[in-house]
Amino acid sequence: MVRIEKVNGKNVWDILRLWVREEQKSFVAGSDKSIIGAYTAITGGGYAFPFGIYDDE
Repeated sequence: MVRIEKVNGKNVWDILRLWVREEQKSFVAGSDKSIIGAYTAITGGGYAFPFGIYDDE
C-alpha cells in the first residue's frame, strides 16, 4: 500500500539512503538535495513540508 509520511528523525536516514537512477536525474533531485533544501528553507524563516512516499516498507 502506498502511503505518505512526514520526514522526521526516525526516517530521515532511510530517505537519505535512497538514490535516483541516472535516467531520472533530469526530472528529480536526489533525496540529499531535497532534504538540504527543506532544511535551509525552514532555518531561513521559510516553509517546507518534506514527506517520503512509501510503497509498503
